[in-house]
Amino acid sequence: MAIKVDLSKAYDRVEWPFLLGILDAAGFSETFVRWISQCVSSTSFSLLINGAAFDYFRPSRGIRQGDPLSPYLFIIYAEFLSRLLLHEESLGNLKGVKVCRIAPAISHLFYADDLIIFCRAEEKDAHTVRQCLSKFEEWSSQLANSNKSMVHFSENVTKEQKDDILRILQMPECNHRSKHLGLPFCKPKSRTQVFNELVEKLEGRLSLWKAKNLSRAGKMVKGASWVWQDVKSAKTLELGVCFPASTHSVINIWEDPWIPSIDSFKPQTPVDLNPNWLLLVRDLIDREKNSWKLEVIAEMFPSAIVNEIRKIQIPDPLEPIKPFWAPSKSGKFSAKAVEDAHHLFLNCPFTEKIWLRSKCQVRLMAWSHLSLREWFMEISTPSSKEFPDCETQQEFLTTWAITLEQIWKARNDRMHGKPLHDLESLAKSILSKTTDHFAAQCCRKSKT
Repeated sequence: MAIKVDLSKAYDRVEWPFLLGILDAAGFSETFVRWISQCVSSTSFSLLINGAAFDYFRPSRGIRQGDPLSPYLFIIYAEFLSRLLLHEESLGNLKGVKVCRIAPAISHLFYADDLIIFCRAEEKDAHTVRQCLSKFEEWSSQLANSNKSMVHFSENVTKEQKDDILRILQMPECNHRSKHLGLPFCKPKSRTQVFNELVEKLEGRLSLWKAKNLSRAGKMVKGASWVWQDVKSAKTLELGVCFPASTHSVINIWEDPWIPSIDSFKPQTPVDLNPNWLLLVRDLIDREKNSWKLEVIAEMFPSAIVNEIRKIQIPDPLEPIKPFWAPSKSGKFSAKAVEDAHHLFLNCPFTEKIWLRSKCQVRLMAWSHLSLREWFMEISTPSSKEFPDCETQQEFLTTWAITLEQIWKARNDRMHGKPLHDLESLAKSILSKTTDHFAAQCCRKSKT
């Protein structure tokens, strides 16, 4: 028979002294045991009641759910039960199951807190398993959940034997709907019926993908050449491409796209074009200062175009020239409007409103003209004038990083079809995360 043991609140019931004692008995060094002790005992929690976070408190036992270290610690913790079963097996009080005649007997399989015990369908083995579980519960504070634990018998076991064993173990018999690690624990009557749920899940997801990405109208077109359409669609990339202004570029002022904030990304050619006017964008740049020749630009273009040109950040002369896609004017997150990181984090109207609602709103207009590299350099060494709403430089940098994270998450949600986030909710989320961060830092300092 196979006994599936479900431990109630397994991780929460881990006693730290018992865990450290097992580590010490297993031969781990004192330094390692001390490290583990610091990891499990440095945990602190805060409860949310009616949306408000209360003071942090420290537990006296348990290991954290979701911590990558926790499953390994629990495996070591459950080693005590494993040794009890092996000891009883060596005394002949318990006999495991063999998959074939020449294979060794298997008495138990442990996967973190999922335990399966194999033994003979006899009262002697059932008493032994019950005694081992009772010792484990008494010494480790673990508790087997009798309602969720179950026993699976082979077909050769009589009903009288089943009733006696179930009475000893105080567990119910396995039914055909029981699962272990996502798979049926007992042999199903119909494999097709059991695995139909999995097939239906996959079919449902595939149908959603098909409905979302494939056009029925397109499929109905007879003889549609998808290869040719893909080749032709590459031509549409040119519609949103701009070239950066640089001192060593050969971009034509009137024929090439280089002003991302105007229609068609290039200025309209005047009717009375002066033949003495310059033809290349690089001639509009002062190479020594790496800045625009404002007097020349004012003579050639109307004031509206001059203002748009002044917004263009001239890249470093040593940087290679790379074309880029100009952002959409609406500033909305869209998979169709290809946008760069500079637009996403600085120039997008939606992003600007987020910055204005955060504590990093100072010098926003100045930041929008910086490249990302210059922006990061500017942020990494801020002066006291740049964070009047923040008490310290650390608070300024933390708020800045959390704001970036929230902008990126909002962009990803929008890309995956979710509705655009409300500005006020985003601002509250940034403030809440910043407050929680510094509260956790204060709690950690108070412990040390």
